[in-house]
Amino acid sequence: MDARSDRMALAAARAGSFRSAAKALGLDAATVSRTVRSLEDQLGVSLFERLPNGLRPTAAGTAYLAEAARLVEDLDRLADRAAAAGRGETGSLRLGFLWSFASGPAARLIAAFRAAHPQVTLSLTEAGATGLAAALTAERLDLILIAQATAPTDAGPLRRQPLWRERLMVVAPLDAGPGPTTSWADLAGRPLLCRLDDPAAAFSAYVAGLGGPVLDFRPQDCALTSLPGLVAAGLGWAVLPESATEGLGPGLKATHLAGDSAVMTVTALWRPETDNPVLVRFLALARRLSRPGSDPG
Repeated sequence: MDARSDRMALAAARAGSFRSAAKALGLDAATVSRTVRSLEDQLGVSLFERLPNGLRPTAAGTAYLAEAARLVEDLDRLADRAAAAGRGETGSLRLGFLWSFASGPAARLIAAFRAAHPQVTLSLTEAGATGLAAALTAERLDLILIAQATAPTDAGPLRRQPLWRERLMVVAPLDAGPGPTTSWADLAGRPLLCRLDDPAAAFSAYVAGLGGPVLDFRPQDCALTSLPGLVAAGLGWAVLPESATEGLGPGLKATHLAGDSAVMTVTALWRPETDNPVLVRFLALARRLSRPGSDPG
């Protein structure tokens, strides 16, 4: 017994004859008749009465075909689900981001992906680059989005895909000195707030490599979105991506860091052995939205 035999028997019951069932299935009548007869032999009962003008299910046939119909529907549903999962239309993705999912390009990317793939479950994590890289290599995350300049160099053979760019902003009290823009030199000697697991040393090395000053980072055990509040409390300034400075509270201002170097490239990292069709679809959308003219930011 197999699903093929059940499908032929069900088609015969619906059509009322082997000939009509064969036509509907694109087979010849002899094949359908022979397959149903073999099924009956395996079951040890007659499923149909053979009448001069067609077929009529027996009592045993009616009972069997009702169960067979449910089984075939379940098989079809399972096949559909498996196919959808294989295409990345269902499933899950564990995504980590260096900055905030609440605004900017990441928020728009997530919204676009959710609209296109409502059956996919997204699990989102916000953390510093160090924590994200550790979670990725430990297989607790499928994909992370971090700043290219602070991407780990010792996290194994990860795949990388540059996506969009974000300008860096300096968040300072409203009465602080700099005007519309701030230079790297303006940050020399100032306490700069960051999260505990932000790669402050890597970022400092990046700035120094650009000819900037040595930066004095002061790690804080808080979320990225809490840093502006700590700036307002007078603990220091903060260097944040532009998307994280939307909706600053009173008493604060955000100024652009001057120069082409004050831009960070957001890069996707994932393990090369990851077999997740949802990840493939997410990256495809991220690349499409990051092209010139369709930047998610």
